[in-house]
Amino acid sequence: MLDLQFQNETDHLLAVARGPFKMKDFEPQLAALVTRARQAGHSRILIDALQVTPPETTFQRHLLGVKFAEQLGDALRVAILFPQAQITRFTEEAAQSHGAQLLVTGDRDQAEAWLRRA
Repeated sequence: MLDLQFQNETDHLLAVARGPFKMKDFEPQLAALVTRARQAGHSRILIDALQVTPPETTFQRHLLGVKFAEQLGDALRVAILFPQAQITRFTEEAAQSHGAQLLVTGDRDQAEAWLRRA
């Protein structure tokens, strides 16, 4: 199970995730993340997943995007930091095609700038 640590930043919620990715644990962890952001009054979330093992299959990456879209809707804007060499865009494209505002990038400055956009 991923270890999730939360920190309220001025304009977003920072969630630092570490550990092995397990599809069975993802939905409750995403629900907790969304709940935490809403309770703190944030509509923007930065997920630092630089120390998370990647999903094992392309299908899992696609399913992640769909699950993000289901939980986030269009009210929350989420940027995910992930090791650049492991980014495939499947999660991002699936989430966006289902209406979510999601960016996956290896660049923290890019993620923060994207979150600040209206």
